[in-house]
Amino acid sequence: MARERAPLISSDDDADFDVSDFKPATLRSAARPAAIAVVSSAAGFQSREAAPPKRVSRTGRNVQFNLKATPETIELFRQISDRQGWPLAVTLERAIEALERELTHPRQPS
Repeated sequence: MARERAPLISSDDDADFDVSDFKPATLRSAARPAAIAVVSSAAGFQSREAAPPKRVSRTGRNVQFNLKATPETIELFRQISDRQGWPLAVTLERAIEALERELTHPRQPS
């Protein structure tokens, strides 16, 4: 059983309700993006737009390597990476190379 919709005008009193002069409000001209940026920056608003992507390095490093270590070891590893400006993967590679050299050519005691 389908229900009938209620009429928009429900009584004879509302019959003289005239909407023929109704028109949507005109839009004001939109503010320029540069002006918006100046005002929002001055007010301390931060942009929600994503930051431009950082340069992606195509190195062939595509395998995850997880291990457990002490917080001190991880912190030292990160400090070395930061000091040298290397990604963590480069620091690991260089550490492995240095260890391999050390094991292959051990220092002779003096």
